[in-house]
Amino acid sequence: MAPTPRPLQDRLMNHIDYDAVTGCWNTGLSKDTAGYGLIRDENKQLQKTHRVSYRLFKGEIPEGILVCHHCDNRACINPDHLFLGSTQDNMDDMVEKKRSNWKASITKEEMQAMRASGMTYQAIADQAGVKYYAVYAACNPEFNREANRRQRAKCQQNNQPLRS
Repeated sequence: MAPTPRPLQDRLMNHIDYDAVTGCWNTGLSKDTAGYGLIRDENKQLQKTHRVSYRLFKGEIPEGILVCHHCDNRACINPDHLFLGSTQDNMDDMVEKKRSNWKASITKEEMQAMRASGMTYQAIADQAGVKYYAVYAACNPEFNREANRRQRAKCQQNNQPLRS
């Protein structure tokens, strides 16, 4: 007879390294190439641990919504460090915190001022050390506005804030 599988929450919580300084719950499970923890769910599907943690401790995640980190630590699964957001919210957070992989050296407002002075998106991206998309998103608040409106409506419908 095959052994009874352990519940998902038990498997997730049995592989945590608690960081007393940051409050992060760092997963000790396998990670993908981007540094996100991975775990197989009840259906044996590979899932990112921060998304599993959010679902277990805070509730369902609306379709098309990201689970973002206040702490900017991809291995962290502490539900208090996680919040729901759109792709635009995540991009804005990245630019504002200057925490992208591309080491942005200027703020969103500075990018907007450079664009207003006539610089191209690519020239700003090259100077700031970011991707074109990050500059475009920072300089165009209407970018993905309709998609963000739909995502916010889904969150409100499910009584879940985009940011906690």
